[in-house]
Amino acid sequence: MAGHIVVKRLEKQTPPERLLKGIDFWKWEEGDTIAHKMCFKVDSEGYFLSATGDDPSKSALVWDLVVVSDVRAGKVPKDGKLHDFLCTSLGISELSEDCCLCLVYKMDGITKLHFTYLMALDTESAQIFKTSINKLAHHLLDYQLSVHTYMRKHYVRMCLESNGHGQLPVKVVRKLMMVPKTSKDILNYFESAKTNVKEKDDGTPYIDVSEFTEEIYMNLIDTLLQNRGPDLDVLKKECKIKARKQYIDAKEFATVLNTQQRDPRLNDILHPRLTNEQAMALMDKYGGEKDRLTMKDLLQYLMSDDNMIIDPTVFDQCQDMWKPLNHYFINSSHNTYLNGHQVRSESLTEMYAQVLLTGCRCVELDCWPRGDFEDIIITHGNTLCTKVPFKDVVETINEFAFAASEYPLILSIENHCNKYPKLISRMADIFINVFGDKLLSAPFEDCPLEPGTPLPPVEKLKGKILIKDKVRAPKGGTGTLSRGATIQDNSEDIPEPAASSPTSKEETVVTSPPPVTVVTDDTPSPTAAPPVIVEPPKSKAPLLTRPSLFKGMTILEDTDDGPIKQNSLEKSPSQASASSSEKSPPTTDEHKKTEGGGEGGQQQESTAPADGNAEAKQPGSTPAKKDNGASDEASREEKKKYERGEALGASPLTELLNYVTAMSFGSFEASEKLNCHYIMSSFGEEKGMNLIKTKPKEFVRYNIRQNSRVYPAGGSRMNSSNYMPQIYWNVGCQMVALNFQTSDMPMQVNYAKFEMNGGTGYLLKPSVMCMDRGFNPFVQKKIDDTVPARLSVKIISGMFITSKKTELMVEIEMYGLPADIVRRRFTKKRAPAPHPFWDEDYFVFKRVLLPELALLRLVVFDSDHVFMGQRVLPVNQLRAGFRHVSLRDKHNNPLGIANLFLHIKIEDYVPDEYEDFVAALENPLMFATRALEQLAMGTDAEEDEFKDAAETEQSGESNIRKGSAPEITPTINTPDGPIPEQKRKGSAAPPEIQVKSAQNFAKPRGSLVPTTGNDTLKKMGTKSATMPSFQGETLSCLMEAKGREKLCAVSHDSPTIIENPDYLKLMKRFTKGNIDLANKHEKATKKLQADQSKAMAKASKKGADQEKELEATHKAQLADLEKSQKEQIKALERQSKMELHEKQKFLLGVTHNAQRKALEKIKKIDLDKVTKEIIQELKLKKKDGDTKNKDWGRGVEQEVFSTGMLTRSELSKVHDREKEYLEKTVVEAVKKMEEKHAEELAKLDEDENEIDL
Repeated sequence: MAGHIVVKRLEKQTPPERLLKGIDFWKWEEGDTIAHKMCFKVDSEGYFLSATGDDPSKSALVWDLVVVSDVRAGKVPKDGKLHDFLCTSLGISELSEDCCLCLVYKMDGITKLHFTYLMALDTESAQIFKTSINKLAHHLLDYQLSVHTYMRKHYVRMCLESNGHGQLPVKVVRKLMMVPKTSKDILNYFESAKTNVKEKDDGTPYIDVSEFTEEIYMNLIDTLLQNRGPDLDVLKKECKIKARKQYIDAKEFATVLNTQQRDPRLNDILHPRLTNEQAMALMDKYGGEKDRLTMKDLLQYLMSDDNMIIDPTVFDQCQDMWKPLNHYFINSSHNTYLNGHQVRSESLTEMYAQVLLTGCRCVELDCWPRGDFEDIIITHGNTLCTKVPFKDVVETINEFAFAASEYPLILSIENHCNKYPKLISRMADIFINVFGDKLLSAPFEDCPLEPGTPLPPVEKLKGKILIKDKVRAPKGGTGTLSRGATIQDNSEDIPEPAASSPTSKEETVVTSPPPVTVVTDDTPSPTAAPPVIVEPPKSKAPLLTRPSLFKGMTILEDTDDGPIKQNSLEKSPSQASASSSEKSPPTTDEHKKTEGGGEGGQQQESTAPADGNAEAKQPGSTPAKKDNGASDEASREEKKKYERGEALGASPLTELLNYVTAMSFGSFEASEKLNCHYIMSSFGEEKGMNLIKTKPKEFVRYNIRQNSRVYPAGGSRMNSSNYMPQIYWNVGCQMVALNFQTSDMPMQVNYAKFEMNGGTGYLLKPSVMCMDRGFNPFVQKKIDDTVPARLSVKIISGMFITSKKTELMVEIEMYGLPADIVRRRFTKKRAPAPHPFWDEDYFVFKRVLLPELALLRLVVFDSDHVFMGQRVLPVNQLRAGFRHVSLRDKHNNPLGIANLFLHIKIEDYVPDEYEDFVAALENPLMFATRALEQLAMGTDAEEDEFKDAAETEQSGESNIRKGSAPEITPTINTPDGPIPEQKRKGSAAPPEIQVKSAQNFAKPRGSLVPTTGNDTLKKMGTKSATMPSFQGETLSCLMEAKGREKLCAVSHDSPTIIENPDYLKLMKRFTKGNIDLANKHEKATKKLQADQSKAMAKASKKGADQEKELEATHKAQLADLEKSQKEQIKALERQSKMELHEKQKFLLGVTHNAQRKALEKIKKIDLDKVTKEIIQELKLKKKDGDTKNKDWGRGVEQEVFSTGMLTRSELSKVHDREKEYLEKTVVEAVKKMEEKHAEELAKLDEDENEIDL
């Protein structure tokens, strides 16, 4: 029923009895010739899969089910030896494939997988194992555990690591608890806990797992964390509990829950405060005795399931799924088949399985003809990427399409087979035959493909696969796009975007394309032919070329609205023009001129005429002769028809298109007039960014009506990096496609966002973005029907983040609307593991305009800026109070017990001028009392506030109220960039961005909209291949770079190292050790001599012979003592040399890393100088030139940009030389240090040998 919300609770699956008892399998790995019989079982909580063999002395194999991808049907091993081994072991002649399984788990994200092969003893066991593990594996609730539950899971893991004799190695405990190897804390603790530490025959210490109870484990954690004393101090201070108090009663506990742990925005009637009785019940649950709760028990509550930072029910499927398809954000992937680099990685069917298992609902298929044009392949065309058969990909998609989500799956087709009707028919047949009833091959009767008809709801599309492919809109008539779907396109009624319009297609390039396009083919072919110069197409779509990183390789630049531009790197225009009149060689699937835009280009054009000839129009070259005037005329006529869309006829594939039919984007006005909800367009990230900057409201309105897809830039993201998806979510773009193979920050944000709503891959957009009210993402004031929030975050401490004693840094980032974006970084002194303590001041996000869209990211780095953990949280779901945040790795997998301890305050945002008014409404008694006190003192409240404001302004702290924490007020970011101060004070600004005073805004701390300078620089890079060659002129910053002194690596004996406080501290310790040892030796010698004197006095009375014998004994004793003392001195000296060397080595590594970072910073400064000089040069030239002459202006731009690109190229060489020199001197410095250390040790060895002699 439309509008009815059906909540589907996420429930953790209980492992079946068979898995708890264990199922026997034969196990082998790739390349094995024998298999091992092992018993596979799952623990009672469903956290881990473990396997034990026949040898009880070996520890069990353990897999965390969070990183198990899936269990799938396997195959009988092909290796003859392994096959015979299994047949012999099972006593059968043939192996059954129904008993074979493959266990897939993630070693490092979805791109590095490990496959373990299993054979069950019977088909029933195989089926139970497969079904059960797939239900338990990477369950969404396993990502949302409390710290206390993670600790219990950690304990289960430890117990499973024991061997068949129940022996748990102490080193396993030490490793899992992140305790340094040199620490004796673990052994001391076990001794105090009366847990016997025993030793195996090989001397390995272990404990009996039966003695290692959960209580002992929790006490071990308390011991390692020193009972979290600093955390308790902060907790008592904030909760106003007396410092010496060790417990609280039910009334105090209720006060803590109702003041600290409660969202102040909740209505007391709808959400009553906790009573003392309810607080008492919680106390009983967490160990309270005699109506009291100890501080330790209070911390247990704060780490429990009842106090998570986000309510777990938020992750249930709880949104209305009866809204039209375009009202949802859709989890989307770009170039899904690739497992790495965009140019040289592998294309794998496995990537589709892995991406779909993450909950992705839109995957991409790049379809190309095979070399013989008899079949279809999936690959990144004209690159070094490998190829996979199209049918294999479709079969994999069919298998995993609804494994993680039952909601519709969209296949985004980038089609390069349109010239081959046979392949198009085969493509449609494969879709129909493989998908069967899953394929939505026709529109619903109540949702026809007609103008003005909304898209069907997501709930109605459940279990369906939709095909997205690109068609060309016919002009001057009605054309059938798919069954029953027509588009009436009156070209005279829909205005074409002007050339100077911000939305014009030419806006995406810096300069117009050159008059001649050079097409070459460096691939050996049966009939080698010279390159051909062809006339560029008359299509208005931009042709973008990028320089390749690989010699002799042709690459394609993805563009949404026109032909893919092919650019070979090893042929110059002059070389190509020499043989311009010859025919082009036969094309192949690798280097033929393809048809279509980069994203779903259904109708793409060849730049060569249909007859295979090319007409050269380059000045100074001889045009090719026409073979036949009539045929050439016919060819041109066919091309015109093709451009008008008349060449597009009905095909089996177009019959399958319906609610996600793609077309080239013309303008927002044209799309609005067309009013076809089922038509969608794709935008490259740069084109999308231009539209966001120039027409944000129109973009939002477009996405209210129909779908849009955004994809990464082709040339600037060869390494498969990702752009920030938040930028495009802010205008309501539904399919923001990312490179899932790269686990960078944007991908982490995407993972976290789509964890909501049960991981369905569909998230309902904020209501304000679905209503036609002219929503502007750059708004600075209140949004209709939305209450802004004020968020304060205090970082108190961390637990079990790292075992290293290093400086840790916590970075807080807010992502949302441009006005909400703020970043703050915390750095503190060295914080010893496993409990780093910060206790920073509150960081205040004064105003979050649209909390429903905002995300808070916490990320931890060490002193070398090495990533340690992160977490992204939805702002509108945060819970106030003292909370623990469990951290994730870069792939979004849980890091177990690693967490941060925070204090969070959440309030409704109130403008400064209304704070007193709101305070009076919230607590009239307190406000009245304060007012009376001020009147009694003869001080007016307004006057007092005015003085405070004046004093603050004079001290230069206009953004920080007296007595409050630092606050950041966002900068005004408009489509035209930040508003200058002189413009802010006037009234020329639109009403939605007018402000009272420039004092209300701080210096920009980062914006999702790039500045003009950066944008210009990007465009320079994009158009570098179309620039005319330059004759050697460069910018002045190049000479500065060449003239500076190269950075030399610091040596081990430099003041930077030997004067380091840590190094001096170590030196001081060993100097003191030497002094103490000398004093000890002096006392020992004096005592021995005194004892000898007494003995000699007694011996003199007994005779000379005994006196001589005793004297000889005394000499031997003194010699032994002296030798022992020398050995101790040398041992201390050796120890000091080793530890000082390690410290030098560490400090040298840190210093060299700092020098490398400094070099990178210098490089960035140099490139920024290039940008500034280019902009300055353009201003100077245009100031004195003929600005009305477009050709002159274009020539000036080309000249300046060419100069800039040449400068950048030369700077790159300078930077490479500087980097090479630094690395060379780093190697020399390390070598010199090691040689010096080796000499010192050799000298010590000689001295020790002399002592022995």
